[in-house]
Amino acid sequence: MILRMSQKIFLKKSAWIITVFILVVFSLDRIFPPYPLKDYSKVIYDRNGHIIASFLTTDDKWRLRSKPSEIPDYFIKTIIFKEDRRFYYHIGFDVFSLVRAFIQNIGSGRIISGASTVTMQTVRLLQPAERTYLNKFVEILRAVQMEMHYSKNEILQIYLSNLPFGSNIEGIKAASIIYLNREPSFLSLSQAAAFAVIPNNPGKLNPITNPDGVKFKRDNLLNALLLENHFPDEIINDALEESIQFRRSEFVNKAPHYSQLMKNLIADDVIKGSIDLRLQSSIQQSLSVYVHSLIPKKITNGALLVVHNQTGKAIVYIGSADFTDSENSGQVDGIKSVRSPGSTLKPFLFAKMIQKKNLNSQSTLYDFPLFLNGYEPENYDGTYSGKVTFSEALVNSLNVPAVRMLDQYGTKKFIDDLKNLGFESVAKMQDKLGLSLILGGCGVTLEELTRAYMCLANNGAFRAIEYSKTGGSSKKNEQFTVEGSKIISSILVSTERNDFPDHYRFADDFPVVAWKTGTSYGKRDAWAVGYSSEYTVGVWFGNFSGEGSPFIKASEIAVPFMFDVFRVVARNDNELLKDLNETVHETEVCESSGMLPAEFCEKKVKVLVTKEFLEQAEICNEFREIYVSEDGKVSYCVNCLPAKNYSKKYVVNQDPEYLYWLKKKYIYHDKIPPHYTKCKIYDQFRPPAIISPVSKQKYFLEREGRGKIALSAASPEEIKKHFWYVDGRLIGSGISGKTILFQPSEGMSEILCVDERGNSSSVSLEVILY
Repeated sequence: MILRMSQKIFLKKSAWIITVFILVVFSLDRIFPPYPLKDYSKVIYDRNGHIIASFLTTDDKWRLRSKPSEIPDYFIKTIIFKEDRRFYYHIGFDVFSLVRAFIQNIGSGRIISGASTVTMQTVRLLQPAERTYLNKFVEILRAVQMEMHYSKNEILQIYLSNLPFGSNIEGIKAASIIYLNREPSFLSLSQAAAFAVIPNNPGKLNPITNPDGVKFKRDNLLNALLLENHFPDEIINDALEESIQFRRSEFVNKAPHYSQLMKNLIADDVIKGSIDLRLQSSIQQSLSVYVHSLIPKKITNGALLVVHNQTGKAIVYIGSADFTDSENSGQVDGIKSVRSPGSTLKPFLFAKMIQKKNLNSQSTLYDFPLFLNGYEPENYDGTYSGKVTFSEALVNSLNVPAVRMLDQYGTKKFIDDLKNLGFESVAKMQDKLGLSLILGGCGVTLEELTRAYMCLANNGAFRAIEYSKTGGSSKKNEQFTVEGSKIISSILVSTERNDFPDHYRFADDFPVVAWKTGTSYGKRDAWAVGYSSEYTVGVWFGNFSGEGSPFIKASEIAVPFMFDVFRVVARNDNELLKDLNETVHETEVCESSGMLPAEFCEKKVKVLVTKEFLEQAEICNEFREIYVSEDGKVSYCVNCLPAKNYSKKYVVNQDPEYLYWLKKKYIYHDKIPPHYTKCKIYDQFRPPAIISPVSKQKYFLEREGRGKIALSAASPEEIKKHFWYVDGRLIGSGISGKTILFQPSEGMSEILCVDERGNSSSVSLEVILY
C-alpha cells in the first residue's frame, strides 16, 4: 500500500517536473529565439548548371550554400567520423563526450577537449563566443534548441556551409571552387579529407601558404579512417598517394549584366538562370571583336538578346561589348536602355492594318510627299516611289506610306497596341507622341523590341521574356491574329532586299529568318531584330553617349552580326513558314492593286490573304470604264450615250493626290476627254468651283496674332471630298462644301483644290502683313 502510494507520488512529481521542464524550454525558446542564419553568397547558374557569377555576402565572405546532396558521401562520412560520430543519435549534445572531456580537462588543469558536437559547432559558427564553461553551457542549450527547430539534414547543411577555410572563404562548396576550381561533388577522397582538417585551424592550415601542414593532417585522418575500416583499404591508400595542387582562383563574372539583373530580380541565394553560358561566352567574344572593328567608324558599343520562342526563355543576354570598358560606358545595360527605335515598329502597324483593312502583300500604298497637321515625313534617301505594294513599303522601310497608315489606323489606338505588347517606355511618354512615333519618334528598349518580335514569331501570342530556368509564367494573350502574323512573316523573310548580306545569299545552311531593321534619326542607333521558328534575336549598335556616327546604318552595321548569330543558334532552322497553308489562305489578285482581278487586270499573282479578305474583298477598281467618241475627243455617260459611233475605254481611277503628284513630276496618264456638252448631267464632271479665297485679291492681315483665310469650294453632289494645296503642299482635306481655315505666309501663294476624281481648280492671292 505504502509502496503504491510512493510510486504514485513519484510519477506525479516526475510528470510535474517534465511538464515544468517542457514549459521552461518552450518559454526560453520564445524569449531567446534561435540565432539567425548567416546570409549566403548569391550564386547564379546557367541553364546547364555552370556557375555564371557569385557575389560576396554582406559581411564580405564567400559563403556558398552547401547542400548535403551536392557533397560527396565520403566527405560527409569523414567529417562526421572526425567531429561527431553520434551526430544522428543525440539531441544536440553528446553526454559521453561531455563526461570524457570533463575528466580530461580536470586532469590536465586546462581545457584540452570541448566535446562539441556538429550541432554545437554550428551554434558557435553562427554566434562565436569565448571558450568558457558558462559559454559551453549556453552552447549546449542552443544546440538543443537548434535540434528542435531543424532536422539533422538541415543542421548538416548549415554546418557544411559555414565551416571556415581561411581568409574570407566559408563552407565546403566555396572552398572547393576557390581552391580547386571544381564543384564539391567532384572531390576525391584525398581532397575531401584535406578539406575536413582545415576548419580546426584555418589560420594555420592554409592550403596556399601551408600545403605541407594540410597534407600532414590529411594523412593522419586518412590513417585513422584506415584503422577503423571506414572505407576500403585500396581507396584510402590511393588517397594517401594522391598529390593535391591547391591554387586560389576568384569567381569571375562571366555575364555581368545578366548576373546583376538576376541578383536584383530574385531573392534566393541559388539562382538557376535561363541563359546558355557556352553560347553567351562565344557570342560575347564575337561581339567584342566586331565592335572593336567598328571603332574607326565611331561606333563603340553593342548589345544583344536571344530568346527561345516557345518558352520565352532568354538564351543569350549581352548588355555591352565589354563590361570593363569604362571609357565607353561598358557598365550600361544596352538591353534595358531606352533608345529611338527607328523603323523597327513598322511590322506591328502593318500587322494591325492587315487585320483592320484586310490588306495583303500586293495591296496598294502611296509614297509621295505628305503634309499632315504640320508634319511632313520624308523617306530615308529623300526620294519617293509613288505607288508601291504593301510588301515593298515594309521591306524597304518607306516612311511616308507608314505615316499614312498610322494616320488611317489612329495614333492613340496604335499606342495602346504597343502598351499591350509591353512597351513601357512608350506608355510613359504616350501624351507626347504623334505620327512620328512610327519612324522612331519615341523610346524603346532592346528587351521590349525583342519581346514584341517574339510575339510575331509565336503567331501573335504575346508572352513575357523569362530569365530564370525554373518557374515563370506560361500565360499568353493574342496581340495579332495568326493570319496577320504569318503574312507579315512571309513578307519579312524575303532575301530579295537591299539589307540582306551578300555573303549569305548562297549559303546552304542558312535558316529561314524574318527580320526588320531600324536606323534612328541622327544616325545614333542601328537595330536589327529577327526570328526563326525557334529563336528571336535582337541586336543594337551605337554609342551609350548618344553620339551619332555617319556610318551608322542598320543594314550595314546591325544586320550582318544578327545573321552571324542566327548561324550559330539556329543553323538549318527552316521551319518558320512550314504550316503557312494551314493557317492562311492563298488566292489570286491583281498584281497592280492587290484586289480581286477585274476584266481589265492583265497580270495576276497569288498572295496570302485573311479569311475576311475573301469574304469582303472588292473587285479591282484601279481603272474605270468610260465611253468615248470614235475620235476619242468626247466622253459619254449612260445618259447621253449615242446609239453608235462610240467605243469603250479604260482610264486610271486612282488617288487624286497621287495623280496630282504625278502631274507635278511630268508623268502623265490618259485623261477623261471633255464630257458631251449637251448631256443633261454635265455638271458632275466639272472641276471644283473655288468660292474662297477670291482669285488675284490682296489680303491684309495683322502681323501679330494674324488671322486665317477660309478655303471653300463647290462641286456636284456626287463629289464628296476636296483636297487643298498651298504652293504645292497639301494642307488639309474636307467634305465638299465645308470650309477649312489656314494661316498663310506673306507674299504670293497659289491655292489648288482637287476633288476625289482628280478634277482641279486653282486661284492665286497675295498676303500683306502689317
